[in-house]
Amino acid sequence: MNRVALWVLVIALLGTVACGQVDESAPETTPETVSDEAQLQDPGIDASDSLDRDPATVSYDDELRSILRQLRILQDEINAVVHSDTLMAHEIVPPVRDRFRPALAGLLHRSRQLQPDAGYESVHQQLLAFLELWIEAYDLLLQGVRERDNQMLLEFSAKQEQASRLGALLEANIHIVRARTE
Repeated sequence: MNRVALWVLVIALLGTVACGQVDESAPETTPETVSDEAQLQDPGIDASDSLDRDPATVSYDDELRSILRQLRILQDEINAVVHSDTLMAHEIVPPVRDRFRPALAGLLHRSRQLQPDAGYESVHQQLLAFLELWIEAYDLLLQGVRERDNQMLLEFSAKQEQASRLGALLEANIHIVRARTE
């Protein structure tokens, strides 16, 4: 998400929260209420891309590519939701709560199961930090909207920017490690 869209989202969310236009009837989802099973059964995570495969035949890099592919698909879905200049909380909260956050949690769970190959340790730690940061950002968004707390929404924005920077660094480091190992 580019910086302009990010700030438009934050400003729209702040305005929505201030006006109290949030769907309170939707079920509350917190890290504690999303089970590991639900995270792993997310429809956006292709079962053929899971850790069911024989670990002896799948390299860390293959799994990393699969996870990054799922992240790109998720990013495309997020961009499809955040397609306008004006976005209200009732438009972004349901997909974040019901789809994006659980998908990220599933990818984090999957990533934690991986054993990085030699040379990939730092990339693996960055991947975990990247996923954790996005989940933290979405938690702040959901809690900020639920509690109508503008400070949390600003913290969401800061975490989101931090995660974007870490994502760019992660991509660069993946290319460096792959170049060394090829």
